[in-house]
Amino acid sequence: MPLLPKDRSLGWTRYVWLIYLVPMFIEPVVTGTAGDWLIASISVALFLPLYFLGFWLTGRRLLVLIGVVVALAGVVAPLNPGGAVFFIYAASFLGQLGPPKVGVRYLVPILAILLLEAWIVGFPRYSWVWASIFTLIVGGINMHFADAARRQAKLKLAHDEVERLATMAERERIARDLHDVLGHTLSLITIKAGLAARLADDVPQRAAREMIEVEKISRSALAEVRRAVEGYRFLSLGAEVARAKVALAAAGVEYTVETSPYDLDAEVESAVSLALREGVTNVVRHAGADWCTIRFGQADGAFRLEVVDDGRGGASKEGHGLAGMRERIEALGGNVVCDRSRGTRLAVVVPLGDSPVTQREALG
Repeated sequence: MPLLPKDRSLGWTRYVWLIYLVPMFIEPVVTGTAGDWLIASISVALFLPLYFLGFWLTGRRLLVLIGVVVALAGVVAPLNPGGAVFFIYAASFLGQLGPPKVGVRYLVPILAILLLEAWIVGFPRYSWVWASIFTLIVGGINMHFADAARRQAKLKLAHDEVERLATMAERERIARDLHDVLGHTLSLITIKAGLAARLADDVPQRAAREMIEVEKISRSALAEVRRAVEGYRFLSLGAEVARAKVALAAAGVEYTVETSPYDLDAEVESAVSLALREGVTNVVRHAGADWCTIRFGQADGAFRLEVVDDGRGGASKEGHGLAGMRERIEALGGNVVCDRSRGTRLAVVVPLGDSPVTQREALG
């Protein structure tokens, strides 16, 4: 059994946190007595199993373990001032109990016990001051990041559910469309083929005409299937906006969406939907942004889309995604501008008439 459960967000850092045990050995090094070395060694030996076990527990069992660590701190700290570090470790597990308000409910008593014992026993000032500060800091930080991890997990579940529902809906649409396209046609082909088989011996000319009809019907059905498959390539701008919201939220990027009415044909809507997807993908993967604004709508005979973020911006080589987007938009007479002078602003303009769009129009 591994010492720690798998957690990509924490990884090896949980071993690094054991550095806080160093103060336990300051007293033995200073005094050099065997008794102080024995107290420090036994205390650390008792603590380490509790530390590794704490990452496996939740709920009441974790709360009991936190209580045991606090008790260990209360016993060891009067004998070794470095033992106050166990209060810090106890506070570090509070984030795993639930929302921050739950952790705060127990952080306050831990800090109160530390200060009360320091007052009663008379800890050296350097001992209880740094222990109090780090108990607050480490406890608060761990509660924040544990809560952020829970929210991220919920967003991932929501994203996965959206993808699952979208896949199911697409499968149902494909099944429904293929049934509509082929159901009647295949029934007709079956009837005519059966009729031709019955007429083949007695009326071969009539059977031949029926088979010619079967061929025509088959070719027509094939054309309808091809048209249906072409329809699957259509991308809805509304659906793409919904995907963008999920992606930005999962990446922790605040977003706003500003829209105005539009009426696009399937080719233009698919192209600008892919442009929106590429723009949001770049924000999520590369920009390091805190916020993103998506604007789109129809005005002055053109459709305009903007994806703006406050990320790192700067000059960078145009990737395949942006190059492919530019080719699709320019094939429609439109224009794409990517301005990285302050953050990144991706502007896409597609004419809805016959006149192509210039770069100045794309810049707005």
